[in-house]
Amino acid sequence: MEPENVLLNVYDMHWSNYLTDWLGLGCYHSAVEVYKREYAFGGGDTPKTGIFVTAPRQLEKEIEELKYKMTIFLGTTTLSEDEVQELALSLACNYSARSYHLLEKNCNHFSEDFAKRLCGVDINFPIWVNKLAAYAKTVPWLIPSTHLNPPTSPPLPENTENACESYTSVNGKN
Repeated sequence: MEPENVLLNVYDMHWSNYLTDWLGLGCYHSAVEVYKREYAFGGGDTPKTGIFVTAPRQLEKEIEELKYKMTIFLGTTTLSEDEVQELALSLACNYSARSYHLLEKNCNHFSEDFAKRLCGVDINFPIWVNKLAAYAKTVPWLIPSTHLNPPTSPPLPENTENACESYTSVNGKN
């Protein structure tokens, strides 16, 4: 079996990124693309998983605050498509929607963790993608506490009983 590319899709989350990009700071969402699926993590007020799957580079159509920025090659995986899905399921408990925290456990933390597991080696995850979160941890008063745990996430399937059972797709397919 041929190795499959593991890609990082990065989205701008705020218009101010256009002003701060040159400083190496910005508010970004990221997701991992493998086998023509994009795996991401978001927060919400539900005990279910925050991992969800979409078509690659299409999140801006589902979440209006996002604007696709770029794709970055991270490495390759020898896992099959089924094994990739099993890996995502194995992370479902670890990434419940309620566990989301803007500074400590966000979409970029998930993307890095998932990509490392897919590639089986240490990868060069771009530091700038999560740099604002790292910086904000040193000055916690910078971000209002109401922004640390977002109240909404993409829709979860009706039949998902808990975070360990399933991850979801924005388009309803796993």
